[in-house]
Amino acid sequence: MDKTYSIPLKHQLGTYNLSDLTYSDDNALTIEYQDYGDIIEYEHPDNGINITLYGIKQNDFEQNLKAVYNENGELKTLLVNTENDSRLLFIHYDNTTDTRQQVLEFAESNADVIIEKILKFTDTAARLFIEYFRDGEYFDFHAKIGTPEQKSTIEKKYPQYKDIADFAGGYPSENIYGDNDRLGIMLRCEDIEENYDLFNLAVDLMISRIKEKAVPKINKSDDFKFIVGEYD
Repeated sequence: MDKTYSIPLKHQLGTYNLSDLTYSDDNALTIEYQDYGDIIEYEHPDNGINITLYGIKQNDFEQNLKAVYNENGELKTLLVNTENDSRLLFIHYDNTTDTRQQVLEFAESNADVIIEKILKFTDTAARLFIEYFRDGEYFDFHAKIGTPEQKSTIEKKYPQYKDIADFAGGYPSENIYGDNDRLGIMLRCEDIEENYDLFNLAVDLMISRIKEKAVPKINKSDDFKFIVGEYD
């Protein structure tokens, strides 16, 4: 059922379950839960941005929420820990330096997750694509591998297009993801004007790291290309 939750913005240092938290004033983060669609919504107290997150089971929220408070007693993060993952719902940054550091540290580890998945590919790669996208609420970054056989099929199907093999959409391979949900919430919890610059920095770092650590190690065709593009 639909329900409203209040998470205190100030508390003693530590990590707390939802049931451990109480508050006595209005200094709280109000979270609206919509049972239809498993949606939570709240207004970020630092920047006033309305944040909506999907696919969060009410039972997971109530039983597995972890609220982390820093040494200043400030609510630092909200996470929902499940058997399979840990989903970030909220983050408070101390300052712009803290924001940049945390986003770029995550970008590096996110790239490493994608690199690990790329390196599990043991066939020959003709193309390694990196695609990314952003708007006010959605952030995407992923890789995709195309084989020589797939490339040949595409070129034979569309002989009139000289560079058709350089477009990721024609390849049936699955996209290779890191954690776009976490990247998105980290950026949306910052000022709306700043998150576009931070997204570009994060994207540049991930591309550079994948190019450095994945491209030299995969089996490549003679006409292999590493292709990066923003889509809309």
